[in-house]
Amino acid sequence: MSNGSNRGGFTAAPSLIIGLGGTGLKVATYVKKSLIEINNNQMPYGIAILVLDTEQTIRFHAGGWGQERSGRHATGPVRLVGGEYIPLTGNVKKIGQEIKEEQIEAEGALYLRRQQAHRHLSGWFQARHYIDVISVPDTTWNLDVGAGRFRQFGRLA
Repeated sequence: MSNGSNRGGFTAAPSLIIGLGGTGLKVATYVKKSLIEINNNQMPYGIAILVLDTEQTIRFHAGGWGQERSGRHATGPVRLVGGEYIPLTGNVKKIGQEIKEEQIEAEGALYLRRQQAHRHLSGWFQARHYIDVISVPDTTWNLDVGAGRFRQFGRLA
């Protein structure tokens, strides 16, 4: 990055900052806050942020102290907006059941996986464990409120 006159701040190489999950949301929001604060209270031209998470709504903001951010007040909260946040949500229990059935079917003959609809998921998603062994509640399968710190559910999203 170098100083320049492009849009009143500095110019940067075109960049996309990607955040994954809750921690990615926090890091991307703080990066956005820092970029705004060093660039006359606006995002630098050519830099975009994208966060993928398993929560329907964004519940995080950086800074603020109860003040709203404006052109003259640079200490208000920073939030991700518009296309910066993509929620990966929905109920995935049906997919989990289908993966479990495919895993059972392929136990004796692994070559069957090549024709299965969820072959890209059944090799790593432990559907039988979540359904039969620990019996996760139905609410865990609903990703509208997050993956509940189950990494495999976040990856499934």
